[in-house]
Amino acid sequence: MAILATGQITFIDYNDALSLTGFINSTHPKTQVYSKDGGGSYASNWVTANNLLTPNMFRQASGAAGIDLVSPTGGNGVGITNAKWTLKLFTDAAVTIAAGASNASFGSVSASAPYTLTLNKNCMTEAKPSLECTFSCIYTDISTALSIDFRTSVTFSLMKSGGKAVFVQIYETNGQYVIRNGAVATSTLALKFAVYRNGVKDAAVTGTAQWKYRDPGGNWTNDGSAVALSGSNPETAAIKTIAATIVDAITNSRTYRIEFTDNDSEADVTGTVYSAEVSILDLTDPYQVAFTVDGGTTFKNGEGTKTVHFRLFQNGTEVDLVSGAYKLYRLTLHDQNGNLDYFKSAFDLATSISGSIAAGATSLVVASAGTGSKAIKAGDRLVLEPGVSGKEEIVQVAASYVSGTTIALTAGVQFAHAASAPIRSANKKCGLTDTAKVITVTGDDIFNLGSTDIEVIGL
Repeated sequence: MAILATGQITFIDYNDALSLTGFINSTHPKTQVYSKDGGGSYASNWVTANNLLTPNMFRQASGAAGIDLVSPTGGNGVGITNAKWTLKLFTDAAVTIAAGASNASFGSVSASAPYTLTLNKNCMTEAKPSLECTFSCIYTDISTALSIDFRTSVTFSLMKSGGKAVFVQIYETNGQYVIRNGAVATSTLALKFAVYRNGVKDAAVTGTAQWKYRDPGGNWTNDGSAVALSGSNPETAAIKTIAATIVDAITNSRTYRIEFTDNDSEADVTGTVYSAEVSILDLTDPYQVAFTVDGGTTFKNGEGTKTVHFRLFQNGTEVDLVSGAYKLYRLTLHDQNGNLDYFKSAFDLATSISGSIAAGATSLVVASAGTGSKAIKAGDRLVLEPGVSGKEEIVQVAASYVSGTTIALTAGVQFAHAASAPIRSANKKCGLTDTAKVITVTGDDIFNLGSTDIEVIGL
């Protein structure tokens, strides 16, 4: 379970809250290898195969069409001015190259969108082993006429090798280390790795290659079976394709790792394991949840009923419309003093305590943990009533809760509760179908002032 979005019933004009994001694609890996053997050589060599850096720039409030503001097939640079690249070589002073200009030490920038930077020099050296490349511009929003400064950067590093040094380099085929809303074809995002031996790329290696990824708990998990290499080119024999279903499952980022076990005849020590890592970022997982309220948000004399409908957006496009892809909406009502209340509805959990609870207890056992949209989940707040003292209290389910009928709490209970005391949910859960994505709030629920917080949960 992961919380995808949170919100509150407040009227917002999202067009006024423009947000820009972006990244840079490069045609070569972010690490360049320099071998001192044989007079010195670079891999990859930016002179013989130029490194092309292409910025990508997105307006998050836009729809699917033309969302890349600098792509010729998207926004094509409309509204963009003062486009330039700033290059910082280790401790040297920064060098700026404007659109359409060139620099003898680095390369040139195209005059029009997408303002690609062509690096045609092996500018990094042993004394200057890093290069930071930053693209910046000013974007003027057509709808508001507001000017926004935008910048995004990428850093390259130089690795030295010599003697019988072995180095493993991992990269994405098209230099694309970013995904957007799962909009990546199955064959588009592919990770490859190369083995450098004595500073030279080895295209005939013997050993095994194991791809892994870091799970949410921080542990490395095998991503498929190990690939046996026998005089093979690892760049073609051990490709890791990031399938569309995997792309959809990545939230925020995922780090991949290659572990190469060197059994080559040229290896100093057979069985030595070399590794490299790369992170794939998801820039567009941020969601926005919006509300419409039938009859407005004002009650008179505590009378009336308001029906609230929810809509979930991702980059300006409404999602959660397809059957089978619905999210779970979890709501909490707060009164004017900030006290937590609860909804009385058909979606509330109906269960009871199995056995009594002593004051200070940090867990409880319930008759049923519920199922579907009524299931108790980590973060839920439960109303225990009545206590032995005649007082009800609200407790929160600890994040460690997974399943079963034993519920861990984030803090000990304040009051003792008798066996079979009823439990109600302080969080109303809207169902998993679009027609059930509504709640009703009555005048009895609101005294002078109240607010409803919402969490959208991915199951």
